[in-house]
Amino acid sequence: MTTNLRTNRRWLGFELSVLRRLKFSSVAIPFAGQPDLGWYLKFWGKQILNNDVCQWAWWMSRALVENQGETLNEEDVSLTLSEAYVPRRRLNNPALGPMLNEIDAVWFDNVWLNIQQIENEHRRALAYSTVFGVGDYVFSFTPETITLRRPLSEVFIALWRNSRHIVNNEKLNYSVNHDAHEFIRGARAAYEMIVTAFAEGDRRTLEIADSLSQQMLRVIGVDLPRYALRISGLVSLDKRIHFARRFVPELVAADPALAARDAEHHGNAGTQDIGVN
Repeated sequence: MTTNLRTNRRWLGFELSVLRRLKFSSVAIPFAGQPDLGWYLKFWGKQILNNDVCQWAWWMSRALVENQGETLNEEDVSLTLSEAYVPRRRLNNPALGPMLNEIDAVWFDNVWLNIQQIENEHRRALAYSTVFGVGDYVFSFTPETITLRRPLSEVFIALWRNSRHIVNNEKLNYSVNHDAHEFIRGARAAYEMIVTAFAEGDRRTLEIADSLSQQMLRVIGVDLPRYALRISGLVSLDKRIHFARRFVPELVAADPALAARDAEHHGNAGTQDIGVN
């Protein structure tokens, strides 16, 4: 995980320099890893759809990308670190034994069990994210430097106090833990659904605009069917001009203000026929 973290940070500036040149409102990332890119793009107001097959990456994305404002409070931290060094009869996660010394394995095992008691999923994700930082801290030491280590609970509190700012970009960001192909299919389906929703919204907007136009025309005594408001875009240029010659004079004559303005225009520029032969 430490190697992946360093790799992501090394490429982050390059990725952002490329993306800054593109116009987009949302991005789907099938292999998110450490979610530095998604977290940063939230500052730009982009919608982020993150995925990773690794559980740790999924929880990190839930904490920093999907989360829109939840933060760990002192009560959460106290619960997480409660009796962290108290050994149990056996480890709940035996896999920790070969990886860590006995005390560290007990600490991580107890902390994991404590985090399960945090009800809010995004605050739970933040707690996991902080524990992953403690794990990076543990594995950064060698046998020669291990005596310089601080107690893990102190490291957890230090990381919590210096945690990243949670960005609320007012977008529907989400993070999942799926196979990459499954995620891409789901993201495409979600995009098509959004496009359909926008198209439906455009249709309703057009209907409202047409109704308003009809009502305004009725005020000046012109009653047109709804299809007539769209007709100019469906016929050839000569027929549109013919329609204008037939329709516009009646419209101008029906409104005294328009008629006066039209007369003034013709008085200054001379009468000119807009028709074609």
